[in-house]
Amino acid sequence: MCWVAWDKLTAPKTLGGLGIRYIQAFNTALLAKQAWRIVSKPDCLLSRVLRAKYCGRDHFLKVEAPKAASHGWRGILTGRDLLVTNLSRAIGNGESTRVWKDPWLSTLSPVRPIGPAREEDQDLVVADLICRGSNEWNVQRVERVLPQYLNDILRIKPSILGSQDSYVWLAARSGSYSAKSGYHVAISMELQEQRDPEDLPMDQNLYKTIWASKVSPKLQLFLWRITQGALALGENLARRRIMNNTSCRHCGEPETATHVFLHCPLTRRVWSTNIWESNFNPSECNTFEEAFLRAAEATNLPPIGIAGPLFPWICWDIWTARNYRIFENKIPSPDEIISKALRAAREWNAAQSTPEPGSSAQRQHTLQPSSTFTSIACFTDAAWQAGTNKAGCGWIFPDCRNEGLCQRTKTFSYISSALMAEAMAVRSALINAREMGFSKICIKSDCQALVAIISSNQHPADLHGITRDIEHLSLSFDCISYVFILRNLNFVADALAKSALYSVSTN
Repeated sequence: MCWVAWDKLTAPKTLGGLGIRYIQAFNTALLAKQAWRIVSKPDCLLSRVLRAKYCGRDHFLKVEAPKAASHGWRGILTGRDLLVTNLSRAIGNGESTRVWKDPWLSTLSPVRPIGPAREEDQDLVVADLICRGSNEWNVQRVERVLPQYLNDILRIKPSILGSQDSYVWLAARSGSYSAKSGYHVAISMELQEQRDPEDLPMDQNLYKTIWASKVSPKLQLFLWRITQGALALGENLARRRIMNNTSCRHCGEPETATHVFLHCPLTRRVWSTNIWESNFNPSECNTFEEAFLRAAEATNLPPIGIAGPLFPWICWDIWTARNYRIFENKIPSPDEIISKALRAAREWNAAQSTPEPGSSAQRQHTLQPSSTFTSIACFTDAAWQAGTNKAGCGWIFPDCRNEGLCQRTKTFSYISSALMAEAMAVRSALINAREMGFSKICIKSDCQALVAIISSNQHPADLHGITRDIEHLSLSFDCISYVFILRNLNFVADALAKSALYSVSTN
């Protein structure tokens, strides 16, 4: 029997579905990978051949499919249409990004300035808004051309070493397109176009709690089936015109999910057992969903010895007892139901416990191996203030006696995140190290996310100019590595960064 419609099964889990891939949306996401390669690798042979044949003088992102286009090219354009929904320009030197025609103002969604533009400003590129010497924003010209976007523009950090602009996919943190992120965008668009907003579940927290519950996958699916009316209960069978045995097998009342799992006399005796620390009794709830959400927040009594949720395990054994009554005419007692549920929960939790591996904080991320005996260590850190969007950065080069060989600080404004502040600290430290003539250096930071980004050669949209500069500066050294360290080992750089932030905040 088909209990749930296919459209609902392909919906994301947070919207009440099972997250099964919708084949049309997934096919479009795969086609968009070809479009992304044409956009991100314009000099590759595939891109040059296709653009020469089908685009002519038009840009790939705006070209229309000719009548004689092949099936393959039409498929690529279908993927292109998905790609442009979250495609934006990341600013490096600003030479190839047009101010009024390209989306570049935001790292959250493709946003381009709204005109009208003056006649002399219509053909501006972003580089015209950047000072040629310092590669910083020309604030006076930005105020003249785009005064309403001044704060948004100043939060964008261009490359100070002249790296090129590039396209970024805003739906992925890395800035690069992937079929997974493209599918999520495609399926959300499909839901908006084909489904009535009133059909979407209002309480998405219910489904998030179901799939986040630390119980077996079988029980997660069981809970989902209850909320979707996909169990062979009397109420659900009657809805499908199967009118035999629609009453509760224990008491004769109409068999609904709320009755079977909360209000049946047998179930009430089960829930009367003291299981939770608070005076919580699921039988007092009006709906199954309410009882489940309240039980997810309840704390088990210490003698039980189980830290995870118990409500799903007990509901499963209540359902099993109901089936035993139907097919084998057996009536388990409430104590048997409780003991069986606790035993199953305890066994499953014991099976999940595995020996903990070494602390992740001790793992290092390096671009290339280097000897700590020949490399100069550089400790970097940043302090960021969200209210003012100001940041203080500090770095230090200690010698072998742990004395200060060199230490520097620098402050920045219009910093949008703590991660950006950490990246600015690393870039400033590398510039300082190059000026001092170091050839081998080991950058040590307590920001694990930044070390992972640098090590994987990713260029997120909000860090594009900074990470491009770090990549370029890394080539200036004979040997360089990036290492994550614990915060308590970076206290000197942390103190420098905080003092720099304090000095700029008090002025």
